Amino acid sequence: MTTYIEQINKACTECETVKAIAKFHRNKRNKDGYMCICIECRFEYMSKYWDNNRQRSRDNAKIYETKRCREDEDYKKKRQGDFKARALVWKQNNKDKIRVHKRVAKAIKSGRLVRLPCVVCDDPKSNGHHEDYSKPFDVIWLCRSHHVQLHCGTLIL
Repeated sequence: MTTYIEQINKACTECETVKAIAKFHRNKRNKDGYMCICIECRFEYMSKYWDNNRQRSRDNAKIYETKRCREDEDYKKKRQGDFKARALVWKQNNKDKIRVHKRVAKAIKSGRLVRLPCVVCDDPKSNGHHEDYSKPFDVIWLCRSHHVQLHCGTLIL
């Protein structure tokens, strides 16, 4: 059984052959929503372009990267006070949690508590999750992704 997309054909302007629409990249600027040259011709064109303009492409990539890094640094500087203020408020409101986290870290370092793999996926990189902070060594070991899912409510143990 063929799908609707495979039934529509389009002519490539480069090789001048009629091909299935699935052989063309999407381009929302064109009326039909696809590029005017097929994937194979586009690949050949881009290969030649990169070979002929290798240094120019590298220079443009460096310019883009430095601009992006500069923008990221500006954003971080702008928001750094916000992050620090929120972290300070969290630390003041959750002193018992911090104390328990430190006790667990010390117990792991001394060997009294052993870090186990994630109880869901057996990933060896795991974090300790406390259901009750009054029991500091009653820990459920979860990998980062499952720990986040548990706190979001999408994972139930």
